[in-house]
Amino acid sequence: SKETSGDHPRAFFTLEAIILALFLLWLIRVWLNSAKGNNSHLQRHSSRGEGEKTENSRSVDHTSGKSHPLFNPLYVVLTLLLLLVLFQLLPIPPWLMKSLSPMTYQVQYSDLPKLKAIQEMQALSQPVQKSTQAGASGEANASQPKREIDLSDWRTLSFNPYLTKLVLYKLLAYLLVFFLLMKNIETLDQARKVVLLIIFLGVFQAFYGLIDLLTGHNHIFFYKKDSYQSLATGTFINRNHLAGYLAMIIPLALAYFLDSLERRKLSQGGNWRVLLASIETVYSKYAFLLFLVVIMAFALIFSQSRMGIISLAIALAFMGLGLSWRRKSRLARY
Repeated sequence: SKETSGDHPRAFFTLEAIILALFLLWLIRVWLNSAKGNNSHLQRHSSRGEGEKTENSRSVDHTSGKSHPLFNPLYVVLTLLLLLVLFQLLPIPPWLMKSLSPMTYQVQYSDLPKLKAIQEMQALSQPVQKSTQAGASGEANASQPKREIDLSDWRTLSFNPYLTKLVLYKLLAYLLVFFLLMKNIETLDQARKVVLLIIFLGVFQAFYGLIDLLTGHNHIFFYKKDSYQSLATGTFINRNHLAGYLAMIIPLALAYFLDSLERRKLSQGGNWRVLLASIETVYSKYAFLLFLVVIMAFALIFSQSRMGIISLAIALAFMGLGLSWRRKSRLARY
């Protein structure tokens, strides 16, 4: 239901509209920078003469002034994923549906749901003995003619095209966000800023969920919670959604913390013990980051989502294995 799922159509429509507006603004910026770059390019060549040639083996992103490959295999994979969802909305002939998905074919072109509904209505209107019902149902099934499939009756692979369309719009919005990040993040410093923004969004959800739980306010902004009132939910309404979100943010925050310590160690020297011993003074911001991780962990625990807690434990275990393997590979080099 809407009260427990948090998947409000208006909220998703607003999010998708904002993403589309950002994408259009990016296209306008690319077009303006491209026109500006072409004008300056023509001016330079007109001043130098017509005898010079330029190499155009790579496309130039005029938003950043850097070049990018014309072909990216990742874009092909994401496009195929989008086409897969779109294909489920296209009507296809019965023979193709039967070859692609026999179970879907049986459900789409079967009269069994209709027969079951008719038998239930008959049982409610004329209650009889079980033996009489069994005999009548057997005769009805025997007298029911087999339905011939109309080859011109094309149907979709999706049982609910409306919900599939909603999934398609969401997937398209997510892919646009990914595309914008890929096109606008050029340096590691920019990537770290995006990661830091994601971490603080997770901290906001954790703080909001804990404060709402401890104060007994039981409101998400101006919306009164009708469920999960004794659990931390953040603004997700559903506790499992908050737990899944924090289970992804906490490992990301720990990775950001370890990456910051590693960069500090390489820039200033010293070992890990010296760094951890001076964390209260020189590295106070790192201690604050660990405090935020603890806050998110508490919010995850108070959501009482078993799968969220198990997912976090598995993620941390894989993270520990990765760090151990990385340390061993470094020691093997020396």
